[in-house]
Amino acid sequence: MQKPEKTQFKRKIHPKDRANCLSQFLFCWQLPIIIKYYKNDFTEENLYPNLAEHSSEGLGNELEEKWHEEEKSSKRPSLFRVLYGMFGRKYIAYGVLMLLLELATTFLTPLCLKQFLKYFDPQEKGITKQEACMIALAIVLLNLLRVLYTHRLYLEFTSLGIKVQIACSTLVYRKYLKLKKETCQKFTLGQMVNLLSNDVERFHDVFAFFHNCWIGPLKIVLGLYYLDVVLGKSAMVGFLILFLFIFIQAYTVRHMANQKLKVARKTDHRIRLMDDIICGIQVIKMYTWEKPFSKLVEISRK
Repeated sequence: MQKPEKTQFKRKIHPKDRANCLSQFLFCWQLPIIIKYYKNDFTEENLYPNLAEHSSEGLGNELEEKWHEEEKSSKRPSLFRVLYGMFGRKYIAYGVLMLLLELATTFLTPLCLKQFLKYFDPQEKGITKQEACMIALAIVLLNLLRVLYTHRLYLEFTSLGIKVQIACSTLVYRKYLKLKKETCQKFTLGQMVNLLSNDVERFHDVFAFFHNCWIGPLKIVLGLYYLDVVLGKSAMVGFLILFLFIFIQAYTVRHMANQKLKVARKTDHRIRLMDDIICGIQVIKMYTWEKPFSKLVEISRK
């Protein structure tokens, strides 16, 4: 009796690869996917292959090659320098573009709003109705531009973070396959799994939000100067209240970072414990130690 052959299908080209600049900027290439999913007609055949730029083989080969070059050229090789050489320039260029767009939309919008409100002031007669409509249109377009570029840039930041995550994960996996047996005994499989599933994922978060760490304070300084010019010293009171909340938020973030560090350590301990139990499961069953070890697992998970 012949075995039934598996159904094979050829996946289509990813719609982002054939989308033009306008379609990518407005995310129009995603509409067919959303419509199919909305109609409950989305099956495995509708899945697209990964983008070529997200290929683990390509990114892993490039990172491995640059890492070998770094080892030859430097006595103290640095992963940061290697990642900067691969993704740093593009990431900085996106950051500068984000800064310019943020400054433009943040400061032009209140200026246009100030001019628009002058139209309703009986003492101001220099602004016509047509000019007021043009200013109102400019306010709408500035807010629309901010929505579009924010999502577009965050998509690019996330894409770069995913590339770094894929490249580092590939390098760690290849290194683990080449380790000697004596070296493997110093590390557990659980530590490797935790390194690939939790630690490498932090690159994704850093790339998505790092630019806000320096653009935010710069916007605050420029905004303070703008408020001082427009409103005078009375703006300082509102800024002091905002400054107080910044200190509270910084304390909260620091506390959250400490808690995440504790969680990471406990996760390492739990995965190491589970790995040891799985390796010695025959001995545990032979001596009927299931309940004591299940209690240990319960405590570590709790």
